[in-house]
Amino acid sequence: MARQQGVQLAASPEATGDSAQPQPTEADQTRFTSRGAIPPVSGDAAAAPQTSASDLAFASGSSGDWYASSNGQKPFAVTASSVEKADGGNVPAELGSTGPLGAYGPLGMLGPVGDNLWNPSTVIGATDWHSQAVDMTHDGGPLSSDGPLGPHGPLAPDAYRSLATMGGGRGAELEAGGKEAVLGPLGPLGPLGPLGPLGPIGAHGYRQDEHGNYVDAHGKVVRSVDVGSDGATQPMPLFENYDEKTAERKKDNDTSFMVEGEIEHGETDTYVANAAEREIVTIAVVPDAALDAFDVAITTGDGQPLASSTSSTEINWIQIVAPKGGKMKIRVSLRSSLQLFAKKYRLYVVGAGSQFTKPDVTGPQQQALAPSPAASGSGPAPTR
Repeated sequence: MARQQGVQLAASPEATGDSAQPQPTEADQTRFTSRGAIPPVSGDAAAAPQTSASDLAFASGSSGDWYASSNGQKPFAVTASSVEKADGGNVPAELGSTGPLGAYGPLGMLGPVGDNLWNPSTVIGATDWHSQAVDMTHDGGPLSSDGPLGPHGPLAPDAYRSLATMGGGRGAELEAGGKEAVLGPLGPLGPLGPLGPLGPIGAHGYRQDEHGNYVDAHGKVVRSVDVGSDGATQPMPLFENYDEKTAERKKDNDTSFMVEGEIEHGETDTYVANAAEREIVTIAVVPDAALDAFDVAITTGDGQPLASSTSSTEINWIQIVAPKGGKMKIRVSLRSSLQLFAKKYRLYVVGAGSQFTKPDVTGPQQQALAPSPAASGSGPAPTR
């Protein structure tokens, strides 16, 4: 499988003549900012966040243009449907209803996040303990530079790059653009998702109100938290668990949240998400009941289709490159149900931040976005 030539992290063994795994430089680590690994401290001063050349090129090009290329990289999406097509219908079991994305996996109703009595998040988010969380961070807790979002966590260059060496090379499929990217560190199972330190069972210590908002000791809604330590800190968006009505009303949502919703046949639930920066966004819809199946689709803010996932054998998901300022509408619909009770689902939206702006692998699973209105000669689809 071909590797995309993105931003160079470090010289390859072939280029250096060294067979050992190349180590990331301080500049490489610094690139992992905004959302992802916190840069290491150099001496007494924190390394200043930097923007990669590709990010600068995009920022100066078009804000919110879903169809703009960046450094020759055309917009793409990987979906459960495109993986199914690329594999000729031979879908790995781990992407199906009995895998980690299934109803009874860690993202389902029996997992740690939810409103049920058995979900630990109901206890962790019941009261405000942010002051204690700050002390934990100072002492090397999950939100410190020593935690999973730090320079030695799974999003740091050395760890992320090592995926390609796992499983005889199959680990590369967990990287951005891969056939199993939804299971990788950029997806809902990774440190930026609901199970990580920014989510409902995380280490920020903010209380969750009845709608899923995080609030401080004074009842003020909080949307971000400082991550890092030893002077190298930066704000990162919290990962909220909204109820359906709250999420539908929010038009300023970022790309870091989940929704617990319920739907009927013929109904479509629509949610808005906004990318503050060019980034890869992974979206998955997980059923509460194994006998239910849901489809998911993404359109632009004005309703122009971008990508959809309608697999009948996989849990449906989409990974897409969102432009800086890109507004998207995420639409969930019921594909099928073999049970008579409520059709409930969990929608996960995970943005990777500006350090991940292009696929790390290539393959037939990567599909072009739906044609733009300019390319098709028609106007945008009507907004609902």
